[in-house]
This record gives sequence, C-alpha cells and structure tokens, in this order.
Amino acid sequence: MSSAARATRIARVTPITLAHSPDSDDAFMFYGLAQGDVDTEGLVFSHELSDIESLNRRAIAGELDVTAVSFHAYAYLADRYLLLPHGASFGDGYGPVVVARQPLSREDIASGSVSVASPGRRTTAALALSLWAPGVDMKEIPFDRIQEQVASGEVAAGLLIHEGQLTYSDDGLVLLVDLGRWWKEETGLPLPLGGNVVRRDLGAERISRISRALRRSIEYGLSHRDAALSHALGYARGLTASSACTSTIGRGGTDRRDAGPCRPCSIAARRRAGFLRRAPSMRPSSRVDSAVLFFHLAALALAIGPAVFFGAVVAPTLFRVLPTRDLAATVVSPVLSGACLLAEVAFGVLFATSFWLTREGVPRLMRSLLTRLPVAGFFAALVVHQLLIPPIDRIRREAPGLIDHLPAADPSRLLLERYHRLSTGFFGALLVTAIGMLLLTARLLSVAHREPAPSASRPPVPKLLDLS
Repeated sequence: MSSAARATRIARVTPITLAHSPDSDDAFMFYGLAQGDVDTEGLVFSHELSDIESLNRRAIAGELDVTAVSFHAYAYLADRYLLLPHGASFGDGYGPVVVARQPLSREDIASGSVSVASPGRRTTAALALSLWAPGVDMKEIPFDRIQEQVASGEVAAGLLIHEGQLTYSDDGLVLLVDLGRWWKEETGLPLPLGGNVVRRDLGAERISRISRALRRSIEYGLSHRDAALSHALGYARGLTASSACTSTIGRGGTDRRDAGPCRPCSIAARRRAGFLRRAPSMRPSSRVDSAVLFFHLAALALAIGPAVFFGAVVAPTLFRVLPTRDLAATVVSPVLSGACLLAEVAFGVLFATSFWLTREGVPRLMRSLLTRLPVAGFFAALVVHQLLIPPIDRIRREAPGLIDHLPAADPSRLLLERYHRLSTGFFGALLVTAIGMLLLTARLLSVAHREPAPSASRPPVPKLLDLS
C-alpha cells in the first residue's frame, strides 16, 4: 500500500472513545487493547480513565462511545446504549460494603440521622444501600476518598467499592453491612453491579467489531496473566500482588469474557420505575411477624366467611322458607348488619397487618393493593351497615302495608328496590375485595415459600470485578 493511500486510510479512521474506571480489574480487562496486542479489526481506541459516577453521568449525556457503567445507571441510558456481553460484574454473596469507625445499626442509617459517604447516586452501590436503608442520607464523595474521610471522622459512615471492600480494616473501620451478601440472602441472586456499554448509533457492524475486540482483550489478559496482573497492580490502591492474585483478577472465578443475556439490565430498569424492590416476601422473620401474619389470615377468614355464608346460605334460605318477603327481610336485616360489622372489623385489621407485612421488600404495586383494598372493603361494609340498612328498615316500618302488596309504581316500593340494589352492589364489592385480598396474600406466601433459605456459609472473599 502506498504512503498516500495509507495516509488516506488513517485519516478516515475515527478513534473510538473507550472509558473505564481506574481500578485493577478494568486495567486487567483492557490490558490487551492498551498494549496494542489484540486484533481490533481496524478500529482505533482512545482510552479514558475516570471514576464510575463520572462515567455514568457522561454516558447519560451520550458523550462516550464505549464505557463502563453501573447497572443502576444503565436504566437511564438504555435508549442510547447497548450492553456488551463481555466485562459485566456480579457480586455473588459479596459486594459494596458500608463501614464506619464504630458500630451503627441499620435503623441509624435508615433514619437519616447519620450521613453515609457514597461514590455517586447513579452507582449500583447507592441503589443497593437505598434498598437496605430506604431513608439513608447519602453524601457524594469520590470513591477513592471515602475510606480516608470515614477514618478521619469527616463522615460517620462510608459506602466502599473497588479495593475499599478489602482494605477498610487496615484503617480500623468496622463493617456495618455487605450489601452483596444482604442481597443474596434476600433474593437468592447475585447482585448485578456494572457492565460495558456501546453507543447504538455506531451501527451494528462497528458494534460487532468493538465487541469482538473487547472479548479478545479479556482473553489476552487471561492467557498472559502475569504480565496483565503486573500492569493492573499499578491501579490497585492499597493491595499487594498476593492479595490481588487471591482476591481479585488473579482468581479463575473472575472470567468476564461472556456475561450472557442481560437480565440484570431489565431488573435495573424495572427498579428505576419502582416496580421491583426485591422478590415479594411475607416470610415471617420474627415472632412479631408470625403473630401479625396469624391475625392477617384470621381477619381474611372473618371478612370472607360470614359474607359468603350470608350470601350463599342465609339469605336464599330465609326468602325461600318464610311465607312473605317482608318477614324474610325483617329476619335478614340484622343478620346482614352483623356480617357487615364483622367485615368492618376484619378490614380494619387487614389494613394494619398488611401495612406491617409490606413495610419493606414488597413491590410498590403489590404494597399499594394490599394496603388500599382493605380501605375499600371497610367503606363498602360501612355503607351497607350505616347508610343502606337503616333506611330500608325505616321504609318497611312506615309502609302502609306489606311491601309485596303495594303497587309496582308505589314510591315506597320503588325507593326500597333502589336501596336494595345499592346494598346488593356494595355487599358484592365487599366480597370481591375480600377475595382479592385472599389472592394477593396467597401470591405473596407462595413466593416466600419458594425463596431459598439464607445461606449460613461464609461468602467468598470479594473479588474486585466491581464497576459499581
């Protein structure tokens, strides 16, 4: 190829911006590309290093071609970026950690009475912390300064990612929670942390070449482990070669060549929309929860049993056996009042127990239904009991004769029929609401029954495949 043709070809090559965080696992992953030792199929990469929250923000703004991002952030940029199938990070029983100089309770964190230094609000670590402690007060600080600020007392607690997950004890800090372990115990699933994304507008052909180049770079690092590890140690703040080999990129379990289908991304997107907190669960976790669940089920029986028995047995039997409808109605009225009163009590209990049982960890829609249906059922019973039955009884008492003997166009008979239709409708709504509560409760209990029991075994030492 002539020098002129080569110059023309080079001029047409636009560098691909490849951004990642300045930590050891990313350095290991991109070692082959950085050294120029892998086939890029004619692509030229321009490497940029920045902390993960800065990368999240720049990706949301559409500034980067290829970049590492948090799975939490991907929910905000999935319309412009594709997730690459290589280089994803999962914490299987381990993940970001919250540390402090002295022990703090989960309630201390959730109340917002103490501030927690966070690497950024779009990081998966921050999302996981907000799920563990919904009322947490987070203060954004660069990830590589959090540990020292907690140790110096500038902040009460810190959320650590990358090497900080392993080195916090060197500064005398204590572990408050390992969010990856908590997530595993709650859901039975690994915690999705981060991955690599590519801009959709680069086109299918270039995206395929970029993906193949990234895979080759990871394979190159794995096949040249010693050299890649030596390169990566330049980014391993506070880690020795032995700790890096045993805890992070040197382990066989860190193979990031293929993350498989991106189920975690849909989880992140659904979580952003508020439809998923964690797997729905009503598994009793204490004696109090067990007692509340017992009262919940008893209230369901009280709401459904008398109403079904009245509608299916009592009312039809009395109207069939007694000689006149007026006499049957006279007997039915107090029975219906009693059934509605029991339903009012039952729905009141159901509201309180549902509020308690869904106080955390239940999807927003499920929690909304379980706490609002009892209110609807209570008011349906109240309307029948207090607003419909009294006027029906009064019309029967004040009628000039038996209602059945009055002309069809008589005002008293017409008004009574109207009240009767209303009472039937509201009583039916009461029963449907109670059955809906039963189905929702059965759904939650069935999911809880299928959840794996929390593992008592010690989780493995965290690796630093953490783009959180």
